[in-house]
Amino acid sequence: MEDTELKHKVEAVLFTLGKFLTLEDLGKFCEVGSMGMIREALEELRKNNSNRNSDLEIEENDGRFKLNIKKEFVYLT
Repeated sequence: MEDTELKHKVEAVLFTLGKFLTLEDLGKFCEVGSMGMIREALEELRKNNSNRNSDLEIEENDGRFKLNIKKEFVYLT
């Protein structure tokens, strides 16, 4: 699986489920056994969101990950 394809899958899973997920959870949903590949995809997504000044961010809490809107836009929800 190409890195770009995996990044898209990870982002889609995080967006669709809208809750905190472990690397293992993401691996199961994306059908990838390598937690290193999942972590790399998450880091690349974080970097991409930062570089393009996105309104979205990947939050990490106790080894779990979730796609959120940035805190300055919480008032919209």
